[in-house]
Amino acid sequence: MRKMRRSLLALVGVIPFVASLSACVVDGTDDSADESMEVDCRGVPCDWVATQGSPRFGSTWHDGDVGVDLSGDGPAAVEQRVVMFPLPTRQLELTASIVRDAEVSLHVELDFYAPGSQPGETFWDRAPVFLLTRDIDVFELGVAKIHREVLIPSEAAAIVVRLVKDGDGRAMVDEFTLGTPQ
Repeated sequence: MRKMRRSLLALVGVIPFVASLSACVVDGTDDSADESMEVDCRGVPCDWVATQGSPRFGSTWHDGDVGVDLSGDGPAAVEQRVVMFPLPTRQLELTASIVRDAEVSLHVELDFYAPGSQPGETFWDRAPVFLLTRDIDVFELGVAKIHREVLIPSEAAAIVVRLVKDGDGRAMVDEFTLGTPQ
């Protein structure tokens, strides 16, 4: 599997760099040689925040293949906030490589926001308006590649992407991409 480049969160064709956000921005051309496309910023996960539990960033099921390991007892979650480009479509495609034990539930939450009207330096400082959450369950067990289509609210300008694990056991995510359909 590929390194973390365009892995944990490679927001293909949709989302710009925000405050050194490591998510991949691709306009449909192959920019895979561009070092700025790495989600793994030289050993440190860029702009992913652990919001629950003790997730670990680093090698998952292959040494050197950087992802997030949400394994262990109890819930764990990581998230990333991203401001989107204007999109030519109202649909995104989500793909990821996962490992999940049967005792564990894993899902992806996508919180969509419209621009706010308060003064502030960044999109998030301007009191964005919460629109809705799309909750995407991962029902596949063991080692699997998942693929889901996600409808975007027409007024959405930003997204909070959250990976959430509940239960005791193993759950890992790698090669996570969210982008416009090819």
